[in-house]
Amino acid sequence: MLKKKKIIPNDKPIFREVIPQALKFTWAHPSHWILGVFAAVLFSGSALDIFLKFWNTIQYQGNEIFIGNVINNLWQVAILSSATVPWIGYIKGILAIIFFLVILTAIFGFSCVSQGALVHSIGSDKNKKKVSIKSALTLGSKAIVPIAILNLILIIFIWVARFGASFPLALVLDNDNIVYIVIYIISFIIFSILTFGLSILQIYSLNAIILHNASLVEALTKGWKIMREHWLVTVETIIVQSLIIITLALIATSVALMLTFPAIILFVISYININISMFYASLILFFIITLAFTLFTTGFIVTFQYATWTIMFHKFKEGAIPKIYRLFRSFFKS
Repeated sequence: MLKKKKIIPNDKPIFREVIPQALKFTWAHPSHWILGVFAAVLFSGSALDIFLKFWNTIQYQGNEIFIGNVINNLWQVAILSSATVPWIGYIKGILAIIFFLVILTAIFGFSCVSQGALVHSIGSDKNKKKVSIKSALTLGSKAIVPIAILNLILIIFIWVARFGASFPLALVLDNDNIVYIVIYIISFIIFSILTFGLSILQIYSLNAIILHNASLVEALTKGWKIMREHWLVTVETIIVQSLIIITLALIATSVALMLTFPAIILFVISYININISMFYASLILFFIITLAFTLFTTGFIVTFQYATWTIMFHKFKEGAIPKIYRLFRSFFKS
């Protein structure tokens, strides 16, 4: 007797396959965590992270990530350091700004390369191919221009969304009117959804560029098509991934407190004995432990996030059914 052909392909919870595979890849490739650290400078691969950045820019009006403030501070320090000879101060200011922009560009550039390298390594592993970090970085560097444009689009949109939500907030703070409050809530919801959507569009487009050798326009078109056809599965994965990230962050915080306990004890002893050398030793120890653990944790989580979306991108070839749809179908069948 012939088996009845399924009308809907891959009739199983896709994130139950993708999430364990992503965790397995991340744990098995600690050498890729450093790529995750650099990739996170611009984009961590998480819609939750993008939303938090959007939220923070509204709360603090973007001051903490406004590059113009850093440039202005460099210029003021240079001018003040040469008050007696103004033109020397101008030269110092220009050189300081150029040096800062060169360093910033190099970091941003390597972040783009790291994003491409991560996706290439994960995609190759999924296809049973072993790729060295060097070859992955080489491929990522070849795609640096479209990847940089993708990141630039997201950064610009976060700022546009920030202003779109901050303006109604300013009206609310200036005039406590129910109409302004409703406008703010609506604008916040709209821009939050758009920010979520664009972050996912970016990661799908990035996968298309690296894994399918697509141009920027082709990648954006493909990313939009995937989002349109698999938006419910994508939302499910965002929710599950976010819950896992929050859980990992809580566990990491607890572990960090345990690891820094010796430094805290050393600090208390230095305070009791009024020992300056021991005091500085405790601060240095605390800083080293915290920095090392933060880098390891960030690398692991970011690599996991990229692995999730790259494996998901690969799974869409096979078809994917949303969990909510399956629940409704099971209910009506019963």
